[in-house]
Amino acid sequence: MEKKPADTIDPATHEFVVPTKKIVTMEDLEKFKSSSTVKEIVTFVVELQKSVERKSNNDVKQKDVRRFIYSRLSRFLCRSTRCSRTCPVT
Repeated sequence: MEKKPADTIDPATHEFVVPTKKIVTMEDLEKFKSSSTVKEIVTFVVELQKSVERKSNNDVKQKDVRRFIYSRLSRFLCRSTRCSRTCPVT
C-alpha cells in the first residue's frame, strides 16, 4: 500500500464543501490578493505563457498543450488542496 504524507486528503473519505462566493468585500479581495493562491495562479499563467513563447500555432501540438496544462493544474491543485490524486494526462 502506498504511504501518503500525513497532511494529504484522501478523496474517498474527505468531506468536500460546495464552493461558495467568498470574495464579497474589498477586505476579502485584499486578503485574496495577498494569498499564496494568487501567487500560484500567476505562476501557472506565466509558465503556460512561457511554454508557447516564440512558437507559431503550427509548432504547438494540441496534445502537448493539454499535457502541459494537465500537469501544471495537477501540481497546482495538489499543492493547494494536498489532494492525494493527480489529474490523468491523456
